[in-house]
Amino acid sequence: MRIETPACGKTQIDRMPPIHDAGDPSFSAEDPTRRAFLEAAGSWLCDAYVCNVRFIARLVKGRWRIWDAAVDIYPYPPRYETGFLFQHADFLAGQVQFDRTNKIELLEILKQAAAGKIELPDTSLSLHDTGQLGFYSKMLGPDHGFSELHLQINGPQIEQIPLTPIGALDTKLRQSNPPFDGISDLATYLRLPGPTSGQNPMISVHVYPPVSLVRAQLNNERLELDFHAHAYFDIKNMGLAIRPYPNDSVHSRAQIASQVEWGDANNGVREGRVRLDLSEVESVLVMQTIGPATVLRQWISDPKRSHNRRLLAVQHFDQDLKMIEEAVLRTRESAIFENGISALLFLLGFTASVQIEKDAPDLIVTTPRDRLVIIECTTKVADFETKLGKLVDRRGALKKSLQSSGHHNEVAAVLICRQPLDQIVANRDRPAMHKVVLWAQEDLVRLLNDVRFQRDPDDILSNAETFMRGYNDAV
Repeated sequence: MRIETPACGKTQIDRMPPIHDAGDPSFSAEDPTRRAFLEAAGSWLCDAYVCNVRFIARLVKGRWRIWDAAVDIYPYPPRYETGFLFQHADFLAGQVQFDRTNKIELLEILKQAAAGKIELPDTSLSLHDTGQLGFYSKMLGPDHGFSELHLQINGPQIEQIPLTPIGALDTKLRQSNPPFDGISDLATYLRLPGPTSGQNPMISVHVYPPVSLVRAQLNNERLELDFHAHAYFDIKNMGLAIRPYPNDSVHSRAQIASQVEWGDANNGVREGRVRLDLSEVESVLVMQTIGPATVLRQWISDPKRSHNRRLLAVQHFDQDLKMIEEAVLRTRESAIFENGISALLFLLGFTASVQIEKDAPDLIVTTPRDRLVIIECTTKVADFETKLGKLVDRRGALKKSLQSSGHHNEVAAVLICRQPLDQIVANRDRPAMHKVVLWAQEDLVRLLNDVRFQRDPDDILSNAETFMRGYNDAV
């Protein structure tokens, strides 16, 4: 089945193909992770959402097999046209947008993806014939700040059949419309690992919430929250709660969804706002839920009040910690990332030192109880194994050196990867096997939220080690 490569532009889909899952062994077997995801999606979705599908596939025995794919479902359309398709010989890739899709069709798209299949116009893609599927969701992990619905469907390894010569394929991509500088550039544009990553085929699905917190402020004990909601979403299905700090009595905690004042829909969006006068508070935890899933956990702080003197000092020069947040969560420069992690650990009460020597850990850290920690930092999944190996080797060498000099030789090791857990799940068990604490993007967001409190750094480290040991026992 041939797909012509159109000029760059949005691919309009008028009608979704029917779903046929009867008799599919991968779909009939109930999986709790998949069930939890689909149940939550049913309470989040509403008509007029937009579905965007990104994929890389290859032809195996006359069928298109998914190498990597992503299904993203948004409440609002993108600003720019994004659709394109590319095919050459046994290689197929592209991005297809399903516009203004109704809720029933969206749920069918999700059920099909959960069965390892994606239906495109005149073309079917799948992870497998009858192979076993695996499921992972970061929804089931530790709570963090923003939580879109997520499901990763892992398929069996594609048969090792030679692909069209890479050089010829790269040339065809440079001649295509739109042009790409080879497979690597194409995979980067699609935000997919690509065929050279070495991982098993997978589909990653994300569903974004119909209500967003667009502004939050706490100033002089007055909390102000502004929301944008999809015009077709029933706002009675949103939960909203607050937990003030340090005035943390049971009477200060409250459900406040009924106090949000909603306006009429305008251009597909309803605006909502709530204003609350609180007493004796420095921070407020805002907890937003929809159906059975958490959307948001966000601490809102009064910038002029905090028990953490380190935070007050740093905020004097870096208001709202914007530069530290940029360095920890968004920069691509490894040196800036390491400096950002060092600053974050300082705010949390650790004593952190960035190393100048190249043959050394990225950071050496101590706690108030004189525990010694060595840390390796990486912004890329590709460096994961290398960083882990260096961390284990350097911890062993340091322990021997400390022991020979008569000091206690307990050394903790932490690997910090800026990528989210769903991007490193294939490697997640490796640090635990070597008794190394792993902090991913979700952990960094949580730690950034924790800087306003006087948390004990030794407890932070001990809790992370306890979680690591529990994960190691589980695997």
